[in-house]
Amino acid sequence: MPCLKLWISGPPGVESEKRLAQALEAEPGVFGVVMCHDTRGVEIDFEDDEVTIQRLVEIAREHGFEARLGG
Repeated sequence: MPCLKLWISGPPGVESEKRLAQALEAEPGVFGVVMCHDTRGVEIDFEDDEVTIQRLVEIAREHGFEARLGG
């Protein structure tokens, strides 16, 4: 199971980040999401046979965030 790190920018605030985390967790194939408010990072555990990295980035964009791949 891969772990993806995204750096996000967009709507400020914990509530916006919670909505994004909930949307990511609702996507089939996503098993866990950890948000770091201080660094604006998101770690996503997912099954790459079920969901693509592109789809995870799209979800962020659908919720008003820009996302780029992290390390």
